[in-house]
Amino acid sequence: MLLLLIACVQTPDAPVPLAVTAGADVVAYVGEPVTLPGTVAGAARQEWSFGDGATSADPTHSYAAPGHYTAVLSAWDAAGRDLTDALRVTVVYPPLDAAPRSSTTALSDAGRVLAVLPDHGLVAVVGPGGVHHLAPCARPARLSAAAGLLAVVCVDEAPAIVTYELLTLHERARLDLAGAGQEPLTVVVTDEGEVLVTLRQRAAEAGLVWRLDADLQEREEHTLGRDLRGLAVQGRDALLVRHRSPDAGGEAWRWDLDADTFTPSALPPAPGPDSDTGSRGVPSYLQAVALRPDGREAAIAGLRANIARGLVRDGQPLTDETTTRAELRALSLADGSEVGRARLDNRDLVRAVAYNPLGDQLALAMGGMEVVDLFDAFTLEHTATVFDVGHAPDAVWFSEDGLTLYVHAALSRQVGAWDLRDLSAPARVETFDLLPPSGEVLPPDVLLGAQIFHAAADRRMSRDGYASCASCHLDGEDDGRTWDFTDRGEGLRNTASLRGMALRTGPIHWSANFDEVQDFEADIRGPQAGSGFLADDLWAGPHGPSLGEPKAGLSPELDALAAYVGSLRPAAVPWDVDVDEGAALFTDLGCAVCHPDGGTDSRWLAPGEPLLHDVGTLTPASGQRLRGPLTGLDTPDLRGVWDTPPYLHDGSAATLREVLVTRNAEGLHGDLQHLTEPQLVALERYLRSL
Repeated sequence: MLLLLIACVQTPDAPVPLAVTAGADVVAYVGEPVTLPGTVAGAARQEWSFGDGATSADPTHSYAAPGHYTAVLSAWDAAGRDLTDALRVTVVYPPLDAAPRSSTTALSDAGRVLAVLPDHGLVAVVGPGGVHHLAPCARPARLSAAAGLLAVVCVDEAPAIVTYELLTLHERARLDLAGAGQEPLTVVVTDEGEVLVTLRQRAAEAGLVWRLDADLQEREEHTLGRDLRGLAVQGRDALLVRHRSPDAGGEAWRWDLDADTFTPSALPPAPGPDSDTGSRGVPSYLQAVALRPDGREAAIAGLRANIARGLVRDGQPLTDETTTRAELRALSLADGSEVGRARLDNRDLVRAVAYNPLGDQLALAMGGMEVVDLFDAFTLEHTATVFDVGHAPDAVWFSEDGLTLYVHAALSRQVGAWDLRDLSAPARVETFDLLPPSGEVLPPDVLLGAQIFHAAADRRMSRDGYASCASCHLDGEDDGRTWDFTDRGEGLRNTASLRGMALRTGPIHWSANFDEVQDFEADIRGPQAGSGFLADDLWAGPHGPSLGEPKAGLSPELDALAAYVGSLRPAAVPWDVDVDEGAALFTDLGCAVCHPDGGTDSRWLAPGEPLLHDVGTLTPASGQRLRGPLTGLDTPDLRGVWDTPPYLHDGSAATLREVLVTRNAEGLHGDLQHLTEPQLVALERYLRSL
């Protein structure tokens, strides 16, 4: 027998090629272990660098602070060759069970978009069945939804608070405030169905805060700072912010709804220095407020006003880069301290702000620039921009998964939705039109004028996007500031409200240096550094100077601005109060000579020659008129004066009492020194009724 022996030789396996995959991005909570999902092949050694300075071969790690970290997985084969791959770790504090919400002009709920249309007296409701409308009042301004409840506040001549059942949108309750002299400004609904409302009132300088039940029957009232328009709530905590700040800085209050206590916070002026990318200034126009989902911080945004600068105040002229710019600050809710401040360059005003559901991203609606900027919520560094969101964006929010951004463009009458999965190029994926079948109610020139009025993005209005007409006159109101315009040939000038221009026919400005709204071309081309709306050859000719040949009819945009400004009426908040004694005093003292029916005797005595009065308030800081002597002042209209402190051309009177007494020591503004205290009170009450 033949025995065959066969030897089997086994060939060694080929070496596994080196491969590294870090895996998908990860979300982790501060202080809690997270295991990163990387895989490695063909490696003799591997290591994670977690982005916070720590390294380990173990993929499980705990992060001590919130933030965005780049975790890098590295691997080496036996020959020393290496490969790396990275992923992003988003580290946040766990969100609270209660979701935060802010008073807003638009929101989404259960597949529907709801948005106010103040000019139409409607709330648009856009859903799968199309768009329909609620008609709560003549001018709805803000809304909020939670706990099965929708609440709307209404302003101007028919102030009211209205609640609806959120599912059916059937009206539940209504609180009409006509005659009360009170106007609700903002509203939020708590998770318990309480309705929190801020109000301004004619009767006093202070504002009000109400806590109401869903049926608007039970009411708790607090007196707080005036002009409260920033309002947000999360669980049993609310944050209130003053809209137009005092010169000393911004003001905010944390409201503990259980203890019913208010803890104040101060937002001091920015120290500067002034430059092309930053400036000093007071944070103001602070109605953009959001609470981070973890309940630890708030974002407060608006505008920074550099009232420290000017030839009288610090010897430096105001420039387009150093007058106003957008403002964003982060506030600790634990102790009320400021914990962060963003640098916002080439931006004019933040109208709305929102955190995404994770709390790691902030969205800022830039009202005049018509964009939404996205920021890292922890570093306040800019990360992306959503362009062309529409005219006057004043509300912004995220979908529940954080992947879609919604923006309400108030003067485009639209809500748009953007996909955020690719931040290098966010794409608009949907547009919700809000108008009723009857269409637009504003005349075309008035709507166009409103859009131009707010459009800092238009380089004809502003060279670098820092300013528009709305920077000092948001929604036609005044900014509560006194500016040093000495370099313009003027002086210290208190911003006058444009609400009431519909009733005026005379000169414009304290020094009567304009005779038509189209003369604002001078401010647009000058302090705002815009290229202007008037043709250059016309600007260089006799039509260019203020009080020169009329500009009306030469520029459709300037004429539209004039149409919008000319449509603005005074704040009309009905107040049923007996003012007969004050009205009689007003007439007997001669006040009605310059202020007939509470208005103004402002007029031209001859072309270029206005009627001016010296009421004893002029000082060396009052400056000039058209770079010549300032012999007096144009008479301001007193209608709506209750809501426009400070007073006088230089803002030197903080209250109406100071106008009547403190700044009238010589009696040139009416002989009032003999009035008794009750008479002064009666006169003040009459002025507040105008």
